[in-house]
This record gives sequence, C-alpha cells and structure tokens, in this order.
Amino acid sequence: MSDVCSSDLLDPILPAERKGEVKQLIARTVAGEKVELYETERMHKDGHRVQVSLTVSPIKDEEGRVIGASKILRDVSGRKRMEQSLLQAEKIAATGRMAATIAHEVNNPLEAVMNLLYLLRSKIADDEARGFLAMAEDEIGRVSHIAKQTLGYYREQSAASLASLSDIAEHVLNIYGPRCTAAGIDVRRSIGCSSPFARRSSR
Repeated sequence: MSDVCSSDLLDPILPAERKGEVKQLIARTVAGEKVELYETERMHKDGHRVQVSLTVSPIKDEEGRVIGASKILRDVSGRKRMEQSLLQAEKIAATGRMAATIAHEVNNPLEAVMNLLYLLRSKIADDEARGFLAMAEDEIGRVSHIAKQTLGYYREQSAASLASLSDIAEHVLNIYGPRCTAAGIDVRRSIGCSSPFARRSSR
C-alpha cells in the first residue's frame, strides 16, 4: 500500500498544490473508506487543467486488511462548463427580471409627472420658467424612454388580479382629462356605481 501511496503523490498529472488533498484521500482509503465522486483537478499532457471526478475504492485481502486501492478518474470538464453556462444564463435572467421590475415601477410615475408638467405649462407665464419646464420635460422624457426600453428587454408573465374599471377610468381621466380639454376633445363620463371588475396584470 505504501508503494501505491508514493506513486499517487509522484503522479505527473497531479497539480503540486493538490498533494495535501491526495494524502487525505489516501488516509481515508487506508482506513477502509471508499471515496466516491470526489471532484478535483488533474493536469492534461499538454499542460492545461482538467476537472475530474475521482472514485477510490480500497482493495482488501481475505482478512479484511487494505492491501491496495482501485482508482477511477472521469473527465467532467464538459459538465462543469455546462453548469457554468446555465448559472450565467440564470444570472442574466435574474438581472432582466430585476431591471423590468424597476422599469415598471419607475415608468408609471414618470408618465404621471409628464402629464402634470404639461398641465403646469399653462399656469406659467414667465418665459424663462417655461424654458426650465421644457428642459424638465425633455429630461423626464429621456428617462421614460430608457424605462420603456428596459421593459421591452424583459417581459415577465405574472398572475392577473381584479381591478375596478371605474377606478381605472377615473385615474386616466384625472391625468389626461385636461389635455383632452386643451385639444378640444369633450369627454363625457357615464360610470355606474357598481361597475364591473376586470383582470389586469400586475406588470
């Protein structure tokens, strides 16, 4: 068994920093323990490192004494690369979900702010103030464009929830009503007390 131990430590495919690891595995094998699917590294003949799965089984004589060991090395580099690719894809997907959530939460208030700035324009007579207001509208428009682009990058399907059509209509009219009036559009409301509910997405 000592000859086997020495040959393992002198194995040319064993990276220098892995010798301590091999000593521990040898100690476990000498104690009669089977080491299964132990993931480590070995050196390829061209010098690059290879991810391997190692199984070491003790060989015993009739009296149960360990007299040797069998060793199986399996190249798992392909599986490791695939696992890394899947992990990277999941990270990208998680980033997309987070970005879409943030963009959704930002976009709705931005639309409301844009309409409020439009309403404010008619209340301001000072030319310089109007200029500042136009600059603010341009900058918010840029942010809104970025938010919409981000939403287009990732669309998550989510469960629908009940929403009151009358509440939605009132909210839209409160925001867009003054613009409609300014454009000469007459909006007539006819919303019942018990308006129906509809299912809407939370995204």
